[in-house]
Amino acid sequence: MEYKERQTYFLQKAVLPVRWQWPVLFLLVISILVNIILFWKISIKEQDAMVARQQERQSAMQIMQLEQKVFQAESELAFMRSPLTEVILLNGVGQKNNKAVATTFWNKETKELKLNSSNLPEAPEGTQYQFWVQDRGEPLSAGFIEKSTQSLQRMKPTSTARAFIISLETAGGSTQLLPERVVAKGEVEP
Repeated sequence: MEYKERQTYFLQKAVLPVRWQWPVLFLLVISILVNIILFWKISIKEQDAMVARQQERQSAMQIMQLEQKVFQAESELAFMRSPLTEVILLNGVGQKNNKAVATTFWNKETKELKLNSSNLPEAPEGTQYQFWVQDRGEPLSAGFIEKSTQSLQRMKPTSTARAFIISLETAGGSTQLLPERVVAKGEVEP
């Protein structure tokens, strides 16, 4: 056989007979459809896995935040229960407001001073509460009160005090305590 004859013979044998072309085409189409369906299912699984990983990260962050809150609550509880911490109730001043509106926790050794102001009414628009420490002379400002029901607010540390006072001041506070602005006061027992 010469080259041309061999080439023609090969082409005739290599090309499928007509009776096999349709079944092969059918199988090829089925194969393509199966591959598309499998690819679609795999991409959905990958998306589901990505969403699950994202939810896992969010859950881990929530757990971490809760652990931080628990740690903060435990440390505040330990501070309040310490035998070195003195509890001073600040009662409302005046006839209408004579019940406890705030509680001060003061550790004389560490000079740490914390305030629970959760019972304090909301300050009117344009005003804010200011916390004062009175020793022998004029009361000194120990900071502004942030309204919070969640935790204790840390105030400026102090080593000595005879009383703790809360006043209602105009926004920005005051450098001197005026008696008519006092809303709560608590005396420290000697």
